[in-house]
Amino acid sequence: MTRAIAIDSNALTYLIEANQEDYDPAIDIHLGKQRIAMIRTLFYSDRLLWVGPTVEAEYRNIPDPIKREAHRRIAQYVLEDQPLRVDRDTLEARVRELTSSHRGEADCRVVAETEFAGLDTLLSCDERMLGAFTGVSQVSIRQPCDFWESLRIPSRSTPLRCPAPGHPLFGKNWWKIGDA
Repeated sequence: MTRAIAIDSNALTYLIEANQEDYDPAIDIHLGKQRIAMIRTLFYSDRLLWVGPTVEAEYRNIPDPIKREAHRRIAQYVLEDQPLRVDRDTLEARVRELTSSHRGEADCRVVAETEFAGLDTLLSCDERMLGAFTGVSQVSIRQPCDFWESLRIPSRSTPLRCPAPGHPLFGKNWWKIGDA
């Protein structure tokens, strides 16, 4: 069985932003590598992307209805957003344990949910999370570009998923490895 990878709300947003018809990585100096890595991971990796309950709650609270709907659509139709099956008290106890290593309760909750989902990797660009849980969680928290590079997918490989006609990235080449 292929294992999924958890993504936090920032990684989800980067995936959505790169999935727009007008997205141009050539002018995206600061976060372009992360956004490209999210798209490539989606298209080339055999590991599915998983959105946990906290990330779902965060995107459901996005004030802008258009952005909120974009997050809901991709989570519902493209990603794994299955409910977490763990006792609430057990989850809350683990969140409290993790808060001794990191102050952000929502971040601790995302890590705990990733653990209880049985996943070993969480993609995040949150500098505060990277390294904060080393030694207290088995979850490897990685930036999307670092994870993408670790896959070592050969240049010019055929993607496992491709944008279909009508998709914003159909006919674009920037996301293809070896063509960018």
